Amino acid sequence: MTCYTQVDDFFPLRFLTAQDSEWDTYQPQLLEWIQNYKKENEEGRQISNRNGAWQSEDKIYDIESFDPFMQKIWSFTQSALLDYTNGLHPDEKASEVFYKGLRLHNMWINVNPKGSYNTQHIHGGCLLSGILWVQVPENSGDLTVANPQEFQMCYYSECHKTFTPQEGVLAIFPSHVPHGVEVNNNDKERISIAMNFGF
Repeated sequence: MTCYTQVDDFFPLRFLTAQDSEWDTYQPQLLEWIQNYKKENEEGRQISNRNGAWQSEDKIYDIESFDPFMQKIWSFTQSALLDYTNGLHPDEKASEVFYKGLRLHNMWINVNPKGSYNTQHIHGGCLLSGILWVQVPENSGDLTVANPQEFQMCYYSECHKTFTPQEGVLAIFPSHVPHGVEVNNNDKERISIAMNFGF
């Protein structure tokens, strides 16, 4: 008996990491700005952050003193988004329309002292999410990304991927993908800037 079969793996997930080549030219000043901003806004807000983790309001690009950093971060982010969307659709024009239609929905700062973490979560109402790591001491918590496809997760595929952050690296991935950050076991704070994109 002959059996003719074809197996296709549909719907792969795209995860991009990009290193900012100009990171060293503004990271110290950005870090100082974040630390000063946190001192002036100690209360912060709680979303997925736990056990002493601090999170800013989600429109930091509206703060005038942040503008010099926003210009650099946004220029780098736009370049990374272009790479992310390139080839996303078989029709190059469709990929271009997708890229040009993307808008920044929000952006916020995460500060995780020793012992803190971020629970697994998604970013509803958005298409893509990004994380830019500003300060990453050793053993300060990896990014974990869960497989959102339950059948694959349960039966034959990996449950999750783990990424060790690096300073000046931006990660971009679909907003519906469950993700979290492990416990910071270093005495220094882990600091990142998160953002969401959509139409």
